Amino acid sequence: MREQHRETRNFEIECLSPVHIGSGDKLTAVEYIFDEKARQVYFLDQARWLQFLYRKRLTDEFLRHIRRTAEQLKSKDPFCGQLLWDWLTQKGIRPDEIRNLAGTIGHVHTNNPLIDRRSVNDIARNVTDAFGSVYIPGSSIKGALRTGLLSSIILKNKEKYTTSWKEIESTIFNARGRSDLKCLGKVQSKLEGLVFQRLGLQDEHGRACGGSVNDVLRGLIVSDAACVEPVCNTVIVQKLDGSLAKTEGMNPCRLPLFRECIPAGTRLRFSVTADLEMLKVIGIGSIDDIFSVTREYVMRNLKFQEHAFTRAFGRQFFAAQAFNEAKQADLFLGGGTGFQYKTVIYDLAPDEEIGRAAVAKYLDLVFTNKDSKPQHKSKDKDISPRTVKLTDQGREYQLMGLCRVKEV
Repeated sequence: MREQHRETRNFEIECLSPVHIGSGDKLTAVEYIFDEKARQVYFLDQARWLQFLYRKRLTDEFLRHIRRTAEQLKSKDPFCGQLLWDWLTQKGIRPDEIRNLAGTIGHVHTNNPLIDRRSVNDIARNVTDAFGSVYIPGSSIKGALRTGLLSSIILKNKEKYTTSWKEIESTIFNARGRSDLKCLGKVQSKLEGLVFQRLGLQDEHGRACGGSVNDVLRGLIVSDAACVEPVCNTVIVQKLDGSLAKTEGMNPCRLPLFRECIPAGTRLRFSVTADLEMLKVIGIGSIDDIFSVTREYVMRNLKFQEHAFTRAFGRQFFAAQAFNEAKQADLFLGGGTGFQYKTVIYDLAPDEEIGRAAVAKYLDLVFTNKDSKPQHKSKDKDISPRTVKLTDQGREYQLMGLCRVKEV
């Protein structure tokens, strides 16, 4: 639909791989039920759960169970406590009764050891709507489009943003600790102001309006993406890091981080409204232009990362199929997609080597703590970060967050 300078079109996202849009909630092993035989996680319907405990007169016993289990989970020793499924069955609760307590269900593939004899793991939850169905917020989609537009504009007129690069470079290389990086947020805001705050609007006194009032992307409205068919059952995936450093192993490393995700194959629909009069200020003449430059950003970074791994391992490296599949994507959405698909540092840098050095130093500063000291500066020789973020569901490895978009 087109009205004067305004255009609205409808699109459909197909998730090519699991997509995690974090809700901010993280559940410990006392807050979900894991049915190991069925390989399913039952996320409790809280109202139903509280009524169940009251009806079975288990409230006080459950509170004691929580305290005991919480203490054991804090320990660094192998977990030897009782999980919620075992606790309930010991109380004589039938499996079908336990399953009826679930509000939503997450499937866990046998490749992913959510719980084993040594440890249990937290689960980062995905956002859901009021009816328990997963969705993708419009802000997540618009954020990906904004990054693609930012990258495209910088590359077309790189010398215009030299000052921004020098501020970023100086901040990173002069920083001694993570706290010294706080001012990068201001540098980023200043850069985005140069790129997007160009409408030239003035207040009643003739002074230039500041901030978002002059942001051309006020003219881009993206709705939430809702499932074509309600999806309440999700998948629980484990984070895998595939490294360029051969000393760290030829196969991806499984990390104790589990995310609830929108399953691959899920289709979600959303709308985009564009005020083309505003967007023409940054050279955008249609909604197609926005998706085109964003896909170019994704493919450019994908190619950059793939070439680094091909140089290190040859064409048949462990994630070769994952990269081939990713070439079908138009967007990378959500958590676990990797630093490359959320930054424009490489676009701003004078060349790849300077960009790599800046990113490596930045990551060392951000992730250094009392328990670990990362080695990005010494090990990220070809690209930084040196890892590709993967997951698997009993098939070939996949990159997280792959989304294909088509008009409907």
